Amino acid sequence: MKTEKDSTAFDSAIVKTPFLSWLERNSLTVVGILLIGGFSVVVWHLMTASEDIVRSFALDVAERQSLALAEFRTLYTTEVVSKAAANGLKVTHDYHDRPDAIPLPATLSMELGSRLGQKNEGHATRLFSDYPFPWRKEGGPKDEFEQRALARLRDAPERPYYEFMSIEGAPVLRYATADLMRESCIQCHNTHPDAPRNDWKLGDVRGVLAVTLPMDKAFAATNGSMRSAFYLMVVAGDVVLLGFAFIFMRIRRHNEKLEERNLTLSAKREELEAARISLAASNAKLSAGNEKIDRARRAALNLMRDMDAARQAANSASKAKSNFLANMSHEIRTPMTAIIGFTELLADAETSQADRTRATDTIHRNGRHLLALINDILDLSRIEAGHMDLELSSCRPAEILGEVRQLLLVRADEKSLPIESSFETPIPEVIQSDELRLRQSLVNLVGNAIKFTSAGSIRIKAACDVESAQLKFTVVDTGIGMNAEQVQRIFEPFSQADNSTTRRFGGTGLGLAISRELAVLLGGGLTVESEPGVGSTFTLTIATGPLAGVKMVDSLDGPVDDALPETVPRATEDADTQPRISKSGHSGETSSNEEKPNPIAGRVLIVEDGPDNQRLVSFLLRKRGATVELADNGQVGLELALAANEVGSPFDLILMDMQMPVKDGYTATRELRQAGYRGQIIALTAHALKEEVGRCLEAGCDAYLRKPIEKPVFFTEIEKRIGKQSELAAVPTSTPASLES
Repeated sequence: MKTEKDSTAFDSAIVKTPFLSWLERNSLTVVGILLIGGFSVVVWHLMTASEDIVRSFALDVAERQSLALAEFRTLYTTEVVSKAAANGLKVTHDYHDRPDAIPLPATLSMELGSRLGQKNEGHATRLFSDYPFPWRKEGGPKDEFEQRALARLRDAPERPYYEFMSIEGAPVLRYATADLMRESCIQCHNTHPDAPRNDWKLGDVRGVLAVTLPMDKAFAATNGSMRSAFYLMVVAGDVVLLGFAFIFMRIRRHNEKLEERNLTLSAKREELEAARISLAASNAKLSAGNEKIDRARRAALNLMRDMDAARQAANSASKAKSNFLANMSHEIRTPMTAIIGFTELLADAETSQADRTRATDTIHRNGRHLLALINDILDLSRIEAGHMDLELSSCRPAEILGEVRQLLLVRADEKSLPIESSFETPIPEVIQSDELRLRQSLVNLVGNAIKFTSAGSIRIKAACDVESAQLKFTVVDTGIGMNAEQVQRIFEPFSQADNSTTRRFGGTGLGLAISRELAVLLGGGLTVESEPGVGSTFTLTIATGPLAGVKMVDSLDGPVDDALPETVPRATEDADTQPRISKSGHSGETSSNEEKPNPIAGRVLIVEDGPDNQRLVSFLLRKRGATVELADNGQVGLELALAANEVGSPFDLILMDMQMPVKDGYTATRELRQAGYRGQIIALTAHALKEEVGRCLEAGCDAYLRKPIEKPVFFTEIEKRIGKQSELAAVPTSTPASLES
């Protein structure tokens, strides 16, 4: 059993540690170091605080001086300059040489700053601009600080810009504020004959007022005070140190008696501590290894996720690029087919005047289509590059709404769709907006509603929220509608609800993307609500500008011009009546001096959904002597071809467009081949990509022709394929026909 004496000895041994032993031997040094360190920290903190106070005071002085100079300049401009000018005095920069003149406000401000600098050594005030008047030789920024200040204040004129720096070894504050164009100055600056700019607006940053304050004296006074405080604390510290020295000497003598008793116990404690440290190190290594393995596992998982995301993004980008190229190829080459074909028709001397007129109308209409498409692409490019500039002016929203309605009535009447317009609330008679872009957005929205609606009606509603200064147009249709997934895609460029939408209705999918971006630029937005089979509601909002004193109207005001405005593209007018080509006309025929072309004897089925292209291709073939039948889509073409085969009178050749509504050319060709059809099929498409050739041949086509039509290539291929059909007709039906690739 442990005795009380042993317990006391053990407790004493526990108290006596190596650290305490070292502390007893060096107690005076430790206390001195602590005191000196503490004093140094206090002095450093006081010096830092004093420097902060000096800098804060300097900022306050600079701010007050800048405000005082700005207010003095404003007061001088409003109270002195205007009265002096009214009394015949000249306000000019060279007033020293003229007895009847007073200085310009900026000139007086700079001279006042100069005199303040003469009164205070190192103090400087400077007014500069990157648009100085010609007589101000050093009116622009002259060093890097002034350049930085001017750039920063252009971006954020409401916040001053300052820097603490050293000039010739002396600390200074350089403080700059934006010199804003005020109402009392804007008239003079925009009309003065020597002004470098005449398009100033209220609030523009015309220059910078810079104040330089020396801080060496303030810092010197503060440092002197700090030195005095430091000396006082050193003296006090010496007294405290002597007191501690006396106390620690007494403690040291007392603790020396415990030194020998602690030596043995200290050795044992060291052995135990070494064992504990070794064990802790082993545990740390094991933990570090486990953590490294876990990090590696997480990194591998993250890398796999990143790779999968990158793969999906790459696939999505590749698909988007392919879809874009295919859509743009089709949208451009389809009207180009009609334009080139009918242009060649005009060169044919045998073409009648009536057919020439119709050909000209067709070329003009398709040219307008191409122009609108190019304009849409350019608009989207400018918007995405941030270069779309709006031209805000006074415009009448009721008149714009009436013009849009009247413009699109023809297209709506073709589908027996009424266009109703109403005002949910009174709207401003005049607003500040870009009339062209507002009309463009409304034409896109109402045109889309007509395109995707086959029965019912189109409603356009207008309303105004006066408090938020927002004008709202709501376009409601009873068309095919969209589901939530389709709604997410329709505002993406070159995207429609799905691929079948492009085949059924055409278009590039640019209109809604452009309309939404224009709505944002006009201070609002574009949203949609839709339900499949019920219809869609598009809501366009724009900013109206100030409405104070603006008259409100609650109906369409005044007559609306029935003619198409020059600024509104009619790119969607695809249903115009096509020209009727006389049998005597032939596009691209040989002249009287050339050899007469070979006739084409045979029956040709043209499967094409474009009326212009139907008429062009059929005209060219009939001119050469072919018998032509037409099909508006792949389904009709499939039925006609199979029916002719069944009665033993197959077509000698099928010209198959590949992108059509109801059933496209790829599907129709594939189903014909699956049904055993062996006749010649030529793909005639506006898709221009190389991979499209392989796709058409893979579907079962015998050859591939591109739009626009190149007549020599076109007729050569037609003659060759009709010859092939004759060879196939001679082969017994039991012998399988081979497809040419």
